[in-house]
Amino acid sequence: MYRDFLLPIHRELTRAFECPAILHICGDTLDRIGYIAQAGFAAFHFDSKVDAKEAVRAAGRMPLVGNVNNPEALLRGTAGAGGIAGPVCRRGRSARGRPECAVPLRTPLENLRRSGARRKRRDDVASRGAPPRLHRVRSTSNERRESC
Repeated sequence: MYRDFLLPIHRELTRAFECPAILHICGDTLDRIGYIAQAGFAAFHFDSKVDAKEAVRAAGRMPLVGNVNNPEALLRGTAGAGGIAGPVCRRGRSARGRPECAVPLRTPLENLRRSGARRKRRDDVASRGAPPRLHRVRSTSNERRESC
């Protein structure tokens, strides 16, 4: 469906924009990442439901960002959830671990700060020991509604 209905429109839009555009689609988009790469976007921002290694293969040369499960990695502070551990690299191309979509409103600010600090220190984490612990938040039924 993407190829037949949205790809032509996305191509037209990316040609009309006077700046680079990044597309985000929630959910498992692995089946259409190859087509999204043909649309002309500067990058694709993808959900944690997509396997990052497979996404890198499907995307070809198109840069990828996202893949961090926000409720697990940011809201609850579960280290290593989704792409929070760092990029998935393949032949010089990578999927950069960033929040997958909307960050839950109750996410502790300290967790956001620490996740950013992790990216800055990703090359020397091993030499400095374990990264700081993230704050944990108790689960509520509203978490589903606060994330994608």
